[in-house]
Amino acid sequence: MPPTVSLAPNSSASGRSIPVRLWPVGLLVLFMSLALLAPLIALDPLAQSLRDRLLPPAWIEEGSMKHLFGTDQLGRDLLGRLLIGLRVSLVIGLVAATSSALLGVTLGMLAGYFRGATESVIMRLADIQLAFPLLVLAIAILALVGGSLVPLVLVLSLFGWAVYARVVRAAVLVQRQMDYVSAARTAGASHISIMFRHLLPNVIATVLVLWTFSVAQMVVLEGALSFLGLGVRPPAPSIGGIMSDGRQLLELAWWLTVVPGTALVALVVAFNALGDDLRDWLDPRTADLR
Repeated sequence: MPPTVSLAPNSSASGRSIPVRLWPVGLLVLFMSLALLAPLIALDPLAQSLRDRLLPPAWIEEGSMKHLFGTDQLGRDLLGRLLIGLRVSLVIGLVAATSSALLGVTLGMLAGYFRGATESVIMRLADIQLAFPLLVLAIAILALVGGSLVPLVLVLSLFGWAVYARVVRAAVLVQRQMDYVSAARTAGASHISIMFRHLLPNVIATVLVLWTFSVAQMVVLEGALSFLGLGVRPPAPSIGGIMSDGRQLLELAWWLTVVPGTALVALVVAFNALGDDLRDWLDPRTADLR
């Protein structure tokens, strides 16, 4: 059984505390630490050595401790490339998810608070955006403008706001009927003050959970787009790009695909598990249903 810690605020009506698993947090801290310290603990990810090309991982007989995860077809150290790729995935995932959250929360607050024409326009835009698969739209746009870091982040940010807007609007529709909102209006508080000083703190928990899942989604999308050649441009390493380079050598050098693929899966699973725990912590009723 994985280690857990019980937090008192999570106690449900029956008095049962909800366990928060430590392994997702530990795994994410490990990934982030390795990504930040990559230049200090790994070899140059761009340095080539044809003499050392396609070396297997160190735990295989022909492997070398110098290249812990082996090398690629150009003799580049896979560990160094993987750590830089993790940094790229984390930066893109965090920036894109945060940008989407800021835009979506703002529009959702406006739609839920003002209702009427404002709500109709924002929600119809959200419906249109959600009607198209994000990956397909991203491929089409990046194929036109060219794949690189900045367009990739912009595309993921602009097409991830609709979910936030719908969720926040629904929460605001409930909260705006509460007595504390009426009291704030009576006291002469402005619309901006009511929305961001009174309503936002009461929906931020839902946004935080949604943001955690969104980071995982953005990491997967970045990996898929880089795998297709529409993400981070070579020679800069990315997890999807490393897997794409190794797919033609799968039988000869399986580690070029399996190692980065395993790291990507572990990263996404950790974010999703953290999101599940946050949801159960902030709303114990969801844990009772599982």
